[in-house]
Amino acid sequence: MKKYGVFMILMAVLFTCASAIADDGNIDGVGDMLPDGRTADPQMGRSLSPQIYRVDAGERYNPRLLHSAYYLSDNDIWFFVLKGKVGGYLIQTDIRANVLNMAEVPVVSGYDMEVLGIAKVNGQYLIGARDSSTLRGVITCLSDGKNKPRLYQLDSDIAVLKMIPSPDGMLVLGIKNEKNNPVLYLLMINDRFDVVCSNAVFYGGPSADSAYLLNSSAMAADDNIYIQVDCGVPDRLQPEHLFICFDRYGLEKWRIRLPDQLSIQSLSTADDHVYLYGLTGDLNQNDVLVNHKATILCYSSDGKQEWQKIYESASMFYDGASNGDGCVAISGLDGDGTLHIYSTDSEGRTEKIAYIEMLNTNVRGLGITSDGVAVVLGHNDKELFVFTN
Repeated sequence: MKKYGVFMILMAVLFTCASAIADDGNIDGVGDMLPDGRTADPQMGRSLSPQIYRVDAGERYNPRLLHSAYYLSDNDIWFFVLKGKVGGYLIQTDIRANVLNMAEVPVVSGYDMEVLGIAKVNGQYLIGARDSSTLRGVITCLSDGKNKPRLYQLDSDIAVLKMIPSPDGMLVLGIKNEKNNPVLYLLMINDRFDVVCSNAVFYGGPSADSAYLLNSSAMAADDNIYIQVDCGVPDRLQPEHLFICFDRYGLEKWRIRLPDQLSIQSLSTADDHVYLYGLTGDLNQNDVLVNHKATILCYSSDGKQEWQKIYESASMFYDGASNGDGCVAISGLDGDGTLHIYSTDSEGRTEKIAYIEMLNTNVRGLGITSDGVAVVLGHNDKELFVFTN
């Protein structure tokens, strides 16, 4: 624990000191950030203009080094910006990009921390991070600033792939080597640092006819935990796609095999629906997926597919977010610098399509408000930004 002392003290700055850096939420300079920004809704026949806010943190960081961003609520948005070769900064803002807190995430005894997930449970923040070189994981619990931060270090034999929030704490997906075979593990760590579950999700077999694990998993959680796992199959280029549901204690409820013609990038869940975002296409004679089109699949909490939507104007959805009414999905930038945002209700009806020109811009996070507004988090060469559709 001693080697993490500096880390714990500096992380405490986040809640013991109010930041003197704040932005009033104005959108001056938007033209420089998003040239000719526009949205269009071909179904509703009217134009929409995004609300764009820039994060002003006094030039204390390089916005081009934004690693990840997390939307917890309209008043609780986080950016993790790399410091350079080592270290980084955590910046907390609201939906209008007002900076609420900022703290440095240091390198401690060779541990170069990268933040993978942030959860808020019982009024406390759980910051999930891993060492960028060894993939060893650590979770820091920050409370109201009156108590010292608490730290939980994951077992050194697990290589952390993902960390996401759940209603009870932080979910961790990682790989252990058991008898020289990789095993995918699911762990749940609550806000008291109890290990609620530590279960094997997928075993890679040693024989020539066994499936083997690929490092391409996605995860989402509400009252259930959903994991999409890709596994390689001998004599095939195209992997098999498994979709597995667990209860909140890590006990498996069901698993299904998804169609071959998919590549899933992310999951989200809300109100007994789970949404899968990625691409679909055709398998050619070489077993390679071609003719890519963005897709969303919706499943019920009991594993039944409710619908699939395919969008030809985008080649892939990289991220998505959902609430009780439906979901929003976001593409990568097309060659002309256009970003596609689709809003679809829980019945599969696409309500709104936004096309936004975002030259020299990168998206690092996505959220959805209670009334279905997409909250996009990203950066360009000059600044971090928050914009809503």
